[in-house]
Amino acid sequence: MQIYISYSWKQPAKSIVKNWLCPVLNQAYITYRIDEEKCGYCHDIEKFEQEIGNADKVIVVIGKNYLYSLECMYEFARIIEHGNLRNRLIPVCLDDFERSLNEGQQIFQYWKCQEDILNKEIENDANSKGLFEKELERIKLIIAHFSEAWHYIRKTNTLTFESLS
Repeated sequence: MQIYISYSWKQPAKSIVKNWLCPVLNQAYITYRIDEEKCGYCHDIEKFEQEIGNADKVIVVIGKNYLYSLECMYEFARIIEHGNLRNRLIPVCLDDFERSLNEGQQIFQYWKCQEDILNKEIENDANSKGLFEKELERIKLIIAHFSEAWHYIRKTNTLTFESLS
């Protein structure tokens, strides 16, 4: 079995994954896939995003940078879209955000605002539609699955990195 890892490339998640989680998985002879290592030059990132969305097991390292990243939240929406979270998802939450309704509302409003910005851009300049269409589709998927994502984040007892090892 392969485990996929979804995380933000920003700190602190990147160093935790690269310097701690990957070595622990290697030591336990657990095969894993992360985009930074498995998506080489000219690799199709969208194909990798589909793979991670359909994967049997995914470790998701959730922190503030993850929650505000289009790429990360799109991966998370794809994971949710595929269903069966309780059996597939291994969530690890960093302590840089609150798992409160208020925080969830702020993050949701951020994504709604991003959608509004792109819609206005397209409305004001029809030529920009092709430029922003894919990004708008991704944001709409994030918004469509945000409630389920936030409920899962809030109501699931997540692991610390020490207990995961």
